[in-house]
Amino acid sequence: MASQREIDTLNRILRLDWQHQQRKAFPSLEALFSEFLRRTGVWAIALNRADAHPIATDFPAHVVPTVRATPVNATLMQQTLRTLGHTSVYERMVLTHALNWAAIADDEAVLGYNLPDLYEPLLWFYERGGWLYKNDADNLWGIAGLEIPLERAFTYSKNEEVALDSDLLDALDVEYAGQ
Repeated sequence: MASQREIDTLNRILRLDWQHQQRKAFPSLEALFSEFLRRTGVWAIALNRADAHPIATDFPAHVVPTVRATPVNATLMQQTLRTLGHTSVYERMVLTHALNWAAIADDEAVLGYNLPDLYEPLLWFYERGGWLYKNDADNLWGIAGLEIPLERAFTYSKNEEVALDSDLLDALDVEYAGQ
Protein backbone atom coordinates (compact mmCIF):
# COMPACT_ATOMS: atom_id res chain seq x y z
CA MET A 1 0.00 0.00 0.00
CA ALA A 2 1.33 3.40 -0.96
CA SER A 3 2.17 5.95 1.71
CA GLN A 4 0.56 9.37 1.62
CA ARG A 5 3.94 10.83 0.74
CA GLU A 6 4.25 8.51 -2.27
CA ILE A 7 0.76 9.48 -3.46
CA ASP A 8 1.52 13.19 -2.97
CA THR A 9 4.78 12.87 -4.91
CA LEU A 10 3.08 10.92 -7.69
CA ASN A 11 0.43 13.65 -7.96
CA ARG A 12 3.09 16.36 -8.10
CA ILE A 13 4.84 14.51 -10.93
CA LEU A 14 1.60 13.87 -12.81
CA ARG A 15 0.68 17.57 -12.58
CA LEU A 16 3.90 18.70 -14.25
CA ASP A 17 3.21 20.68 -17.41
CA TRP A 18 5.64 19.23 -19.94
CA GLN A 19 3.87 20.80 -22.90
CA HIS A 20 4.27 24.40 -21.82
CA GLN A 21 7.66 24.51 -20.22
CA GLN A 22 9.37 27.87 -20.44
CA ARG A 23 12.41 26.46 -22.24
CA LYS A 24 14.23 29.45 -20.88
CA ALA A 25 17.13 28.96 -18.48
CA PHE A 26 16.00 30.97 -15.47
CA PRO A 27 18.45 31.34 -12.57
CA SER A 28 15.99 29.66 -10.19
CA LEU A 29 16.21 26.47 -12.25
CA GLU A 30 20.00 26.48 -12.07
CA ALA A 31 19.85 27.19 -8.33
CA LEU A 32 17.37 24.38 -7.70
CA PHE A 33 19.40 21.88 -9.71
CA SER A 34 22.53 22.99 -7.85
CA GLU A 35 20.74 22.25 -4.58
CA PHE A 36 19.69 18.84 -5.91
CA LEU A 37 23.34 18.17 -6.80
CA ARG A 38 24.45 19.32 -3.34
CA ARG A 39 22.03 16.95 -1.70
CA THR A 40 23.13 14.02 -3.88
CA GLY A 41 26.68 14.80 -2.74
CA VAL A 42 25.72 14.86 0.93
CA TRP A 43 23.81 11.60 0.58
CA ALA A 44 26.59 9.94 -1.46
CA ILE A 45 29.07 10.71 1.31
CA ALA A 46 26.67 9.53 4.03
CA LEU A 47 26.08 6.28 2.15
CA ASN A 48 29.79 5.89 1.37
CA ARG A 49 29.03 5.77 -2.36
CA ALA A 50 32.00 7.42 -4.06
CA ASP A 51 30.75 6.03 -7.38
CA ALA A 52 27.29 7.62 -7.10
CA HIS A 53 26.10 9.70 -10.05
CA PRO A 54 23.46 12.41 -9.47
CA ILE A 55 21.13 11.11 -12.20
CA ALA A 56 21.91 7.43 -12.66
CA THR A 57 22.33 6.29 -9.06
CA ASP A 58 19.27 4.77 -7.44
CA PHE A 59 19.77 6.35 -4.02
CA PRO A 60 16.55 4.91 -2.54
CA ALA A 61 17.76 1.38 -3.32
CA HIS A 62 21.00 2.07 -1.43
CA VAL A 63 19.12 3.24 1.67
CA VAL A 64 16.21 0.76 1.81
CA PRO A 65 16.79 -1.89 -0.88
CA THR A 66 13.56 -3.78 -0.26
CA VAL A 67 11.07 -0.93 -0.67
CA ARG A 68 9.98 0.64 -3.96
CA ALA A 69 7.00 2.69 -5.01
CA THR A 70 3.92 0.58 -5.57
CA PRO A 71 3.99 -0.93 -9.07
CA VAL A 72 0.72 0.68 -10.13
CA ASN A 73 2.02 4.15 -9.20
CA ALA A 74 5.39 3.60 -10.88
CA THR A 75 3.71 2.30 -14.04
CA LEU A 76 1.21 5.17 -14.15
CA MET A 77 4.00 7.70 -13.76
CA GLN A 78 6.20 6.06 -16.41
CA GLN A 79 3.38 5.80 -18.95
CA THR A 80 2.23 9.35 -18.35
CA LEU A 81 5.71 10.81 -18.67
CA ARG A 82 6.46 8.76 -21.78
CA THR A 83 3.25 9.54 -23.65
CA LEU A 84 2.07 12.94 -22.43
CA GLY A 85 5.33 14.46 -21.34
CA HIS A 86 7.58 13.24 -24.14
CA THR A 87 10.28 13.08 -21.49
CA SER A 88 13.79 11.74 -21.86
CA VAL A 89 14.80 8.40 -20.41
CA TYR A 90 16.93 10.31 -17.90
CA GLU A 91 13.99 12.38 -16.71
CA ARG A 92 11.91 9.25 -16.27
CA MET A 93 14.81 7.60 -14.43
CA VAL A 94 15.40 10.40 -11.96
CA LEU A 95 11.67 10.94 -11.36
CA THR A 96 11.29 7.20 -10.70
CA HIS A 97 14.03 7.58 -8.12
CA ALA A 98 12.09 10.51 -6.63
CA LEU A 99 8.93 8.40 -6.45
CA ASN A 100 10.84 5.53 -4.85
CA TRP A 101 12.36 8.00 -2.40
CA ALA A 102 8.86 9.10 -1.39
CA ALA A 103 8.04 5.44 -0.68
CA ILE A 104 10.93 5.22 1.82
CA ALA A 105 11.14 8.82 3.08
CA ASP A 106 9.47 8.08 6.40
CA ASP A 107 11.45 4.88 7.00
CA GLU A 108 13.70 4.84 10.07
CA ALA A 109 16.66 4.08 7.80
CA VAL A 110 16.19 7.42 6.02
CA LEU A 111 15.23 9.43 9.09
CA GLY A 112 18.28 8.08 10.93
CA TYR A 113 20.60 9.98 8.62
CA ASN A 114 18.97 13.30 9.58
CA LEU A 115 19.76 14.72 6.14
CA PRO A 116 17.60 16.87 3.84
CA ASP A 117 15.06 15.32 1.51
CA LEU A 118 17.10 14.29 -1.52
CA TYR A 119 14.58 14.86 -4.29
CA GLU A 120 12.59 17.89 -3.09
CA PRO A 121 14.76 20.43 -5.01
CA LEU A 122 14.43 18.29 -8.14
CA LEU A 123 10.65 18.30 -7.86
CA TRP A 124 10.72 22.09 -7.47
CA PHE A 125 13.03 22.26 -10.52
CA TYR A 126 10.45 20.45 -12.64
CA GLU A 127 7.48 22.30 -11.13
CA ARG A 128 9.11 25.59 -12.13
CA GLY A 129 9.54 24.40 -15.74
CA GLY A 130 12.97 22.74 -15.70
CA TRP A 131 14.05 20.03 -18.10
CA LEU A 132 16.93 17.60 -18.40
CA TYR A 133 18.60 15.85 -21.30
CA LYS A 134 21.93 14.29 -22.17
CA ASN A 135 24.06 15.38 -25.09
CA ASP A 136 25.79 12.06 -25.76
CA ALA A 137 27.97 13.47 -28.54
CA ASP A 138 29.73 15.83 -26.11
CA ASN A 139 29.02 13.85 -22.92
CA LEU A 140 27.27 16.86 -21.43
CA TRP A 141 24.04 17.14 -19.47
CA GLY A 142 21.49 19.75 -20.40
CA ILE A 143 20.06 21.27 -17.26
CA ALA A 144 17.31 23.69 -18.34
CA GLY A 145 19.39 24.71 -21.33
CA LEU A 146 22.76 24.91 -19.59
CA GLU A 147 25.06 22.13 -20.81
CA ILE A 148 27.55 20.90 -18.23
CA PRO A 149 29.47 17.72 -17.48
CA LEU A 150 28.19 15.95 -14.37
CA GLU A 151 30.80 14.60 -12.00
CA ARG A 152 30.34 11.98 -9.31
CA ALA A 153 27.76 13.08 -6.74
CA PHE A 154 30.15 13.54 -3.81
CA THR A 155 31.92 16.39 -5.62
CA TYR A 156 28.82 18.57 -5.19
CA SER A 157 28.56 18.21 -1.41
CA LYS A 158 30.22 21.62 -0.90
CA ASN A 159 27.83 23.51 -3.22
CA GLU A 160 26.28 26.50 -1.55
CA GLU A 161 22.95 25.55 0.01
CA VAL A 162 19.89 26.94 -1.77
CA ALA A 163 16.77 27.64 0.27
CA LEU A 164 13.60 26.18 -1.15
CA ASP A 165 11.70 29.42 -0.90
CA SER A 166 9.40 30.55 -3.71
CA ASP A 167 9.91 34.26 -2.97
CA LEU A 168 13.71 33.99 -3.10
CA LEU A 169 13.60 31.91 -6.28
CA ASP A 170 11.12 34.33 -7.87
CA ALA A 171 13.44 37.23 -6.98
CA LEU A 172 16.30 35.51 -8.83
CA ASP A 173 14.17 35.21 -11.94
CA VAL A 174 12.78 38.76 -11.76
CA GLU A 175 16.29 40.16 -11.51
CA TYR A 176 17.34 38.05 -14.51
CA ALA A 177 14.29 39.00 -16.58
CA GLY A 178 15.00 42.68 -15.94
CA GLN A 179 18.46 42.48 -17.50
